[in-house]
Amino acid sequence: MKALQQYLKETFGVMELPRFEKEKNRKLPLYLKGSYALFSGHLSSQKVLWAVIKSPESPTPDQLTKQSRAIQDVAGNVPVVFVFDGLDTWQRKRLIEKKIGFVEPFRQMYIPQLFMQIKEGSHQPVEKFVAAQQQLKPPAQLLLLYHLQVKSLEGLPFQEIAQILQYSPMSITRSIQDLHSLGLLKVEGSKEKSLLFGQQGRELWEQALPYLTSPVRETWYSDETFNIDHLQYGGETALSHYSLLADAQQKCYVAGKEIFRFSKSNLDGLHKKFGNNMLQVWHYDPAVLSKGKAVDRLSLYLTMKDHEDERIQASLRQIMHETSWL
Repeated sequence: MKALQQYLKETFGVMELPRFEKEKNRKLPLYLKGSYALFSGHLSSQKVLWAVIKSPESPTPDQLTKQSRAIQDVAGNVPVVFVFDGLDTWQRKRLIEKKIGFVEPFRQMYIPQLFMQIKEGSHQPVEKFVAAQQQLKPPAQLLLLYHLQVKSLEGLPFQEIAQILQYSPMSITRSIQDLHSLGLLKVEGSKEKSLLFGQQGRELWEQALPYLTSPVRETWYSDETFNIDHLQYGGETALSHYSLLADAQQKCYVAGKEIFRFSKSNLDGLHKKFGNNMLQVWHYDPAVLSKGKAVDRLSLYLTMKDHEDERIQASLRQIMHETSWL
């Protein structure tokens, strides 16, 4: 607790951390009272509830998500920030993936509700938090994933990148601006501009991961076989292709939104909830990232990383461990 007070004082000038209101604290379930010491606070005029973990063993991200909701049921819609004495790199990454607010004093603070991420050694003023544009748009995400898995885009003119990714030059220019604003790349040159990424491979992936989202735009089902050319496997069907996971009975297929738009009228029996076959419609064309039977590993990970089934999580860890980085 003293470390948190000192950290907030040095970073934000926060002097006091009053205990959580007694009346509300009484309404908390016993297991929460025993697990956390709660303190009220403000950051940039926004209310925050600091949850100092009492147990020597850190709860899992899924437990923290449920417990955060339970605390908010009593405290109101206030960001709950879990306070840790120490975290491993993989634990921080997992918390960010799950968008769970946390602080490890003098090391890192992440509060997604306030669009805030501060790391030790950052030379940015405290007011300049990670951009409010926390999620990359589909063209920017596609650009990044292509560079990580298919072919380096460094040194290529923007026009050529647009042709490769099948987007307009304007969309690619905006995507590069978004990536630049998040510190993921730099732009070199004056007339013929090109890209330079600050990190490469797994390091770039981990740096970008908080801003990446599932490419799934909508999902359809049908008892009929999907007869769209160039469909790829997605979901558990793709995961079983890459890992030891047994194939699911319900086949999952993937199409880009443009292909689906032109083919929808020829599809029979489409339903939004039920069917023996699943069709995911993605924001971008999966074939740009993978020419094989299954969608690319990184996009697949993004579609399934929040799945609660431990078998799925184990298979995702396997495919990420086996991923080849450019």
